[in-house]
Amino acid sequence: MKKVTLNIALLWGFFAASFGQSIGGTRDNGLSNDIQHIGIFNDSLKLSKGGGGIPLSYLRFSLPVMEEIDFPDNMAFGIANTTTANGLAIAGRQGAGSSLVAVRSAAIFGTSEQGSGVVGFSSGSGNVAGVLGSTDNPSGAGIIGRAEGTGFRGFFESSGRAALVTGHGNVGIGIEIPEAKLEVNGDMRVNTDVGKLMLGYPQNGDQWAMTTTGKGANLLFGAKVDGASEFEGRMILVQNGQVGIGTNRPAAQLEITNNSTNVLPQLLLTENERDYARISFGNNDVKNVHWNINGLAANNQKNSKLNFRFKNSNVEADHVTLLGNGKVGIGNTDPDKELVVGNNIGSSWKLPAITVGNENGGAVEAGNAAHSIRLEAENTLGRARIVSHAQYMPDGLSELAIQTKGFIVGQSPGEAERYMMKIVHGSFGLDIQNASSDEDWELYVNTGNGLYLFFNGSVRGEFNAVDGNYYALSDRRFKSDINPIKGILGNMMQLVPSSYKVKEGNPDQKTSLGFIAQDMEKLFPELVSVSTDERSPGIYSLNYAGFEVLAIKAVQEQQVLIEAQKARLNRQIIEIEDIGTRLERLEALVKN
Repeated sequence: MKKVTLNIALLWGFFAASFGQSIGGTRDNGLSNDIQHIGIFNDSLKLSKGGGGIPLSYLRFSLPVMEEIDFPDNMAFGIANTTTANGLAIAGRQGAGSSLVAVRSAAIFGTSEQGSGVVGFSSGSGNVAGVLGSTDNPSGAGIIGRAEGTGFRGFFESSGRAALVTGHGNVGIGIEIPEAKLEVNGDMRVNTDVGKLMLGYPQNGDQWAMTTTGKGANLLFGAKVDGASEFEGRMILVQNGQVGIGTNRPAAQLEITNNSTNVLPQLLLTENERDYARISFGNNDVKNVHWNINGLAANNQKNSKLNFRFKNSNVEADHVTLLGNGKVGIGNTDPDKELVVGNNIGSSWKLPAITVGNENGGAVEAGNAAHSIRLEAENTLGRARIVSHAQYMPDGLSELAIQTKGFIVGQSPGEAERYMMKIVHGSFGLDIQNASSDEDWELYVNTGNGLYLFFNGSVRGEFNAVDGNYYALSDRRFKSDINPIKGILGNMMQLVPSSYKVKEGNPDQKTSLGFIAQDMEKLFPELVSVSTDERSPGIYSLNYAGFEVLAIKAVQEQQVLIEAQKARLNRQIIEIEDIGTRLERLEALVKN
């Protein structure tokens, strides 16, 4: 490194010159020269403004020096090094100097073992400083401060005053040409244990603040209004990824806490164009499979929709649609009723309605695995039906209870009025059928107002609407093997009319009159029936109406006997009368 060496005597000469003493046999009497520029010209040390000089021929110079000093007139001391390579104009050392490697190119170089390398103080105001640095090079710097080795303070201020004021300039940290008032090219940390990062208006205006909680674990955003002294938490980012808006303790990955209104909701998704606003749900385990909630705001209720949409590699479809008019479609994006499952079936309901079905039919089921009720209609059945289902029953059926004040069934049922059950039909009535044998009985009111009984579709009798009597079927066309009944009077005389008490369902122990079917079976088995039903096997029953036929037959037989007895009696009367006549004749003969 090139350097300039001055001895102590020469330095004393410099200071003596500054107090008006002669230099080189020339005396300077001007008061304005008491503080002058000192410069090196060739081999002489000269004062400015004709202040004289002294030869420096005995000094050793190894640096090029200025041929002419061109510094401001009010400068007291100036040294110039015109080299553009490594070189120093002024170098100063305190003690043994610093252990840092010396700078090779500088106007002023200071190195200190215990003190400061370069110190400057100023009491001026405005654009003045204790140490001023400036550059006109786009990649240069006015002042550079850095910490090297084990040093940790490249720039430090401990008085509590402003540490750095830039005026109108930009400040760059880690970047040579900052494009903003402050640009940091790298990491920046705020110790939130003692402070926070604030943005907003000065003089305690409206402001935002960023800080942390939980010893730096959670990032908290706070805000305050103009004049307030405290920041209120607005949003928190928890270390585990949870986000809280309006709450500092989110109970989910995202929790929004606020008292919302219809005009100020907690969350609003807005599309820039007339399109659906969308929320998607998926996971990383199955790619390209999503659920979406899509909302469309339109110019009328019917066209406004909220869709629940599913998408995978095979299908993409809206499964549930809610219209702005309140109608809901499941598997239907344009429902025509309040709830439509499947296709619109074109029903003419004028009331709120639920429809279920498609081109094949539809069904509704309510209940559980043990018991349920089904309402179904499908093309394969060709009809609609209600099924009470029981999964664990042998026949798969359960009981069905209808709790009502009146039940009406029919083509145009009308009102139940006071009846518990009412059936309305023009051609058929109430049919009771056995599920095992498919045999059935039907009760039907005909146009003549009689109540008819049908078995398996064939008439069996009628209750007359006028007198209420039952008229059993007796049409010859419905009968075969017609034969007169043989004598029964003897068996009739063996009948034992009895009084008895029924064992069950007779809490008052009422006495009844009748016959015993087992006894009747021996005499008239045609009037006795033995049940083969699984609920009452072997139970005997008796056709009491059949006694009318027996009674008529018995009367007929008795009448034959009566007629025979009458004829005999008549003969006996004739005989008696004949005997009487003879007696009269005999008496007359005796008297004569």
